Amino acid sequence: MKLNAQQEELIAKFYFDRYIEESMEYCEKQLPGFIEYVGREKLDQIIRAIVANAKDFGFDQRGAIWCYMDMVWQFGWDCEHDPQYPWIQETCDRLKASGQLIQADQLYCRLREWREATRGPHSQYWIGALNRLLRTPLLELPIRENHFEIDMAACLKNLYARRYEYAGEEAMRTLVRHGRESAQEIFHFQSAAPQALVVLIAFTWGHAFMHHPMFEWAKPEDGLVTHESEGQTARRLADGFQRELNDELTFLMDGRLNPRQAID
Repeated sequence: MKLNAQQEELIAKFYFDRYIEESMEYCEKQLPGFIEYVGREKLDQIIRAIVANAKDFGFDQRGAIWCYMDMVWQFGWDCEHDPQYPWIQETCDRLKASGQLIQADQLYCRLREWREATRGPHSQYWIGALNRLLRTPLLELPIRENHFEIDMAACLKNLYARRYEYAGEEAMRTLVRHGRESAQEIFHFQSAAPQALVVLIAFTWGHAFMHHPMFEWAKPEDGLVTHESEGQTARRLADGFQRELNDELTFLMDGRLNPRQAID
């Protein structure tokens, strides 16, 4: 029996939907409570977006896509272009002729190495960094306008030295410059304090955090930025950032994400 185009499309959709469901269960296995925390419908949308991004990256096989998904949860949206993780693209370029499964395997090895070096046994380095971040006056970071890059680099190193040192001085300086540009061009921040907040969030949750579908509080769309004062936008970012830090710390201490009404 020969299938027509519509039938083939329906079958392809069935198997793709099934794969998305399997991916959701995979996430739940890695992060207990994740489906309830995000919401099944929202997580479905996010995973579909991750799969599309993985294909753009060159990964279209199950294991390779899940590797990419793990990197997104760990490093943030658009992680392959984040200055903190140049080895992602370098690894894939080096192993291009070997195929995506070999590339994914090597990326998993680097991911495990990164976790051991920056998070530590039982995530103790990461927990320490989260506690320091939660004690930090997010809207009053001690960053001087004329010494922004130097002060910001020192601030990041003091808050999370393990991650800073793993990435290296050059990568961190690049992140600071790119983060400040995002603060100016996307959020229209003119003063050093809110610019520093954007850099700090980029350091913690990835350089493209404002495009991450998990972080509704960080999105500049819908005219929010144009209708808010600089202080209001900075407060929205600081409040959202602090909620994410608290949720991450709770998960690490309890071993499960606690559900909330919405991620906003």
